Amino acid sequence: MTSILGGSRSFAQGWLVALGLVATSIVSGCGGDEVRWELTPVPSAGYPRGESKAFPLDEARARITGRAMFEGPYDYRPRNPQADAYCARQWPDGIPDETRYVNDDQSMPDVFVYAHQLERLYTFEPTSETVHIDQSHCRYVPHVLGVRVGQPVEIANHDPTNHNVHFKGTLNSSFNVIQTNGDHGVWKFDKAENAKLVCDIHAWMGAQVHIMAHPIFAVTGKDGRFSLPPLPDGHYVIVAEHERYGRQAQEVDISGGKAETLTLTFRPVAASQ
Repeated sequence: MTSILGGSRSFAQGWLVALGLVATSIVSGCGGDEVRWELTPVPSAGYPRGESKAFPLDEARARITGRAMFEGPYDYRPRNPQADAYCARQWPDGIPDETRYVNDDQSMPDVFVYAHQLERLYTFEPTSETVHIDQSHCRYVPHVLGVRVGQPVEIANHDPTNHNVHFKGTLNSSFNVIQTNGDHGVWKFDKAENAKLVCDIHAWMGAQVHIMAHPIFAVTGKDGRFSLPPLPDGHYVIVAEHERYGRQAQEVDISGGKAETLTLTFRPVAASQ
């Protein structure tokens, strides 16, 4: 990991490894009951190692699109920001808990969607475009994001209160720095993984940072919809991950420059399983 400091700043949570077996994510539901959420098996995409070729931009014409949907018990609870006077003034009715939020129509924002193992099939040009993470109104914005390995990530504090930027990485070095109003810093990460950015001063603040070896990824919008960057004809495994509600995966074939629209439904494991 490379740090380029312009002020002060840090990200924990290991990369959700694609396992070829049934797994579950366990979180508390209504009344404290534990709900087990599906972590569906992610099949290998079947791409041979060590035989990647340059990504054919001129052949990439099909966008895999879709929507993330929720099915199951829903227990939304706003967080209490009263520990900080500034944050309390911004959110007098409580700060939204972005780890639990689902829309009234059951669609899901903040789901990270990507093409599995695509770096085995293609090589991609690096990018120098900076990704921005803001601390604004006592939240990290955006809450879920994808960045490329080696891509600059700037984190800035726009609030008139102190935050500490705590990056907890498994493959990339963790860091933890204080930021006052106006502070900012830039980091680059050398390894692909899923990491977590937190603020130890404000326990409700967090962001999921997916560090990727390729650029074919997206985050579902407020309406739960996503659109991946264009892909050429071929066979792909599309994975969708949510920090609380588990993981879904579907195999997709693109032919003739046309791709299907996916519905990725997050649900609890049946009681009998």
